[in-house]
Amino acid sequence: MTCDIVIRNGHVVDPATGTDGVRTIGILGNRIVEGAEAGKASVSEVDAAGCYVFPGLVDHHAHLFYGASEFCVKPETCLPFGVTAMVDPGTAGSANFDSFYQNIIVGSIPRIRAYISVNPGGLYGREYHTHYDASLLSPGRMSYQNIKAIFEKYPEQLLGLKLMLSTANVGDQGIEILEATLRLADEIGCRVCVHTTDMSITAADVAGRLRPGDIYCHCFTCTDGRSILDEAGRVRPEVLDARRRGVIFDAANGTFHYDHEVAETAIAQGFSPDVLGSDIVIYAANMGHKVRNLPFLMSKYRNVGMDLLSVVRMVTQTPARLMGMEGEIGTLAPGAFADVAIFKWKEAKAYFEDAKSTYRETDRLLVPQMTIADGKIVYCQVDFNNGL
Repeated sequence: MTCDIVIRNGHVVDPATGTDGVRTIGILGNRIVEGAEAGKASVSEVDAAGCYVFPGLVDHHAHLFYGASEFCVKPETCLPFGVTAMVDPGTAGSANFDSFYQNIIVGSIPRIRAYISVNPGGLYGREYHTHYDASLLSPGRMSYQNIKAIFEKYPEQLLGLKLMLSTANVGDQGIEILEATLRLADEIGCRVCVHTTDMSITAADVAGRLRPGDIYCHCFTCTDGRSILDEAGRVRPEVLDARRRGVIFDAANGTFHYDHEVAETAIAQGFSPDVLGSDIVIYAANMGHKVRNLPFLMSKYRNVGMDLLSVVRMVTQTPARLMGMEGEIGTLAPGAFADVAIFKWKEAKAYFEDAKSTYRETDRLLVPQMTIADGKIVYCQVDFNNGL
């Protein structure tokens, strides 16, 4: 059959279909199609020899309320990194989600879903810590009613509630506001995503209360010894129990939320993240050795020892399921949206830095070559495929 785009000779890695080998991918309109092996391309023949071909990447944790928060990025900033879908982790609250939807989500090339902050104003600055109060989430309060109203207005865009459990936000009310948030989520019928860096309560306190499908965010953070590891360096039993219950653990790297020792120790015990979000913000993108972008972080987890199929699953199949878009994105199966990311492993001496400014060295990185979003080529490395 004739396709618009045919990608040949690339090593396809698609955890959703179990594909891990050289395959031909055909695109017609904005969908992946069958029968491309013997077909021709009417728009572009892409020779991906020597490259990996992944489903378009899903960044499960990216701050996107550009123009309303001092540190957010434009969604399109991440297209050259192979990212074609994104989840905003509660940058907006009930007071400004309408603006976020109209000005950012509508018209974005990457597909966007979002959590909404339990703080009405959301997260508008790095240095400004809005203090939450558990009483604000009582049924009689306006903020409680406004959150429910926003969920009724945007049922397809909203995934759940976001709670910042940092001491600067909740003081000594950590458990009270966590339980109040969970009660509200039960009433709405949604998930809760919990920020766990700089908490006044413990990982066991949080993990023991989260429900199946809730998100334990920044799972490899380590602040004042409050991590998912116990004093003996073992993953805490409450954390293991939470995973068995179906709690989702998001690495959500960020500038301040990743500790080499915690990650390496947990992964060596078989505790890998379910999803990998970048937590990208404007001061972290392409800066230093901590975040840069999602493929840089994927390279870090390969360097730790995770296999490539598992790393790709964290940024495709699993976040697609959490977005309610399994089978539509995060896969190259026929019928899925035509979101594709092509990469090369390149020899490159680089360093991965954690929140404590300790380093790990690597000799290779995943380097983006081409991004296709909704059937259109939106990025091409200057020397790839003869520049198209």
